[in-house]
Amino acid sequence: MAAEPLVVDIRGVAELLSVSRAGVYNLIAAGRFGPERIRLGNKSVRVSVSELRAWLAAGAPPQDRWQEMRGTAQ
Repeated sequence: MAAEPLVVDIRGVAELLSVSRAGVYNLIAAGRFGPERIRLGNKSVRVSVSELRAWLAAGAPPQDRWQEMRGTAQ
């Protein structure tokens, strides 16, 4: 049995959300994607699976609302 990854790339996010990669990028551009993106190097971006699941459980609020809920508003 394979362990679930701690982080996924945008392709993995798309698979978990059952949307296309373009759909994920559209959510990000519109400010509707709440989970923080983690940069690993210049181009490598990952998202925490646990934060993605928590965001979905909270009803997938917009990024600014999600940051407020998590106490990470800037």
